Amino acid sequence: MAKVSNFFKELLRLLSEEFIRTWLFPAATTVGVGVIGWFESLPWFYILLGSGVMFAAATTGVLRFSEWRFRVTTKDKLSFQNIRIARILSEQGQVTGVRLGLQVHNQALYPIEFERIEMQTSLNGLYPNKIPYQNNVAVIPPNGWGFFDDHGIDLGQTDRAGKIFEGSLYARLVYGRPNKLDREMEIKKKIFVKFSVQGDIEVCEWAD
Repeated sequence: MAKVSNFFKELLRLLSEEFIRTWLFPAATTVGVGVIGWFESLPWFYILLGSGVMFAAATTGVLRFSEWRFRVTTKDKLSFQNIRIARILSEQGQVTGVRLGLQVHNQALYPIEFERIEMQTSLNGLYPNKIPYQNNVAVIPPNGWGFFDDHGIDLGQTDRAGKIFEGSLYARLVYGRPNKLDREMEIKKKIFVKFSVQGDIEVCEWAD
């Protein structure tokens, strides 16, 4: 039922935003001006001129309205930017584990608040300990950057010299204007970490 409901919501959104606003409104107003001119027995030159002016005005108005909506709404304002990886070092300075996270970007002209609902990371079949996060909520300034990391993954005595480990990251969060988190975002990435012959992190790459 939820999938059917989401389908109809998306269909109504497409009808209202794509068809009615983008196509029907400019076409209807242009034809309407032409019909009025025809009923008033105006010369065809003035009918075509008036219809052209109305079409230009209607399309410009739709464009400005779309730009305004894009600026004021929170939809798609928070975007995934990059995978973060940090070393966990022993007292002797050796890499004993890694911590995976991600970076997001606020494309809005106002602050965006987000809350981490769920996060799961893994590397080479190893997972971090499930410990409650101290802080799941953050506010990103306009055109600013935000990040959050998972708990560390203990690599132990795993042989990794010169090898490539495959892992994954999954995160689900809600975001929006401060105190109004009305958007949801899911991030799923595959992660590849190459270690040097000394066992240190050499390269970290990600893919969808």
